[in-house]
Amino acid sequence: MKHHKFLIPALGLPVSMHLCAQTSIGSDGWEQAQFELVSSHCAWLIESRSGAAKLPFLDIRTRAEAMYVGMPEFVDALAPDVEHQDVMTDWDAKRNSYQLEPVQAFVPEVRRRLQKKGLSKTDPVVLICRSGDRSARAADRLAEDGFTNVRSVVDGFEVLRRLRADPATSDVPVIMLTSLRREEDIVGALKLGAADYLVKPFAFSELSARIQVLLRRTHGARDAAEPTQLRLADLELDLVRRKASRRGQRLELTAKEFLLLTLFLRRKGEVLSRTEIAEQVWDMNFDSDTSVVEVAIRRLRTKIDVPFDTALLHTIRGMGYVMEDRNG
Repeated sequence: MKHHKFLIPALGLPVSMHLCAQTSIGSDGWEQAQFELVSSHCAWLIESRSGAAKLPFLDIRTRAEAMYVGMPEFVDALAPDVEHQDVMTDWDAKRNSYQLEPVQAFVPEVRRRLQKKGLSKTDPVVLICRSGDRSARAADRLAEDGFTNVRSVVDGFEVLRRLRADPATSDVPVIMLTSLRREEDIVGALKLGAADYLVKPFAFSELSARIQVLLRRTHGARDAAEPTQLRLADLELDLVRRKASRRGQRLELTAKEFLLLTLFLRRKGEVLSRTEIAEQVWDMNFDSDTSVVEVAIRRLRTKIDVPFDTALLHTIRGMGYVMEDRNG
């Protein structure tokens, strides 16, 4: 790899579970859904620069690919770096792909596109493609010509490595959607932490079924790991028996008070705003004229704090409420 940066994820790469679960389109629209995923991840580039409209997004797929799938709105132009010589005879059965030849006019075309926007080789260029390997090779060609700020996609295996290396995404279930069908590719993906592996072309109904299985498995594991008892100082909450007690004394709580106390104990030490409490406990949009939160807090305090000499539920003026043991 030469001197260029990466955008992840992108076309033809593994799709995270939340995208799969939220996408209710048929298989014909799947590639477009991945285009939209790229768009969302490119947003930071657009928003972080003045004169953002000048930032060029170039689709380097072949013309046949672009014609079959279509092009997303945010792409400025199609600028293939490789092309089919003959789509009828260039199929490589061993690699499960068409033979592609470099387009000699690719680099001059990118230069022309930048000049049209008043940009130079030092300005950022974003390359979009179905394959991370292809976009990386295209970026290398531009780097050899003196481009210093080319951004491209990375391949699915690298995306998976980065997801697993980041604590914030290390446990996100990932299904690999790929045309790679070799045993070493499948085994490699599973060893990297892929939850499942689906080879293209595939029926969307099969993908949907695999997603449902994975969601049940994931949610089941999380439910099993969820604590059944919550505690702060001498205040205890049994989520299974639906019982609350302090210093061994049973607390008689209403259903809403139980939910409210559960929220505070799960988020102990965190300041919760009135808006968040209303949304979490009452599943309602907050209305500044509504005193339901204050009334509920006051009633809860009369049961968990007032009879005892140590308060656990505190008001943070102008911010909200927090449950914490300040004597601990």
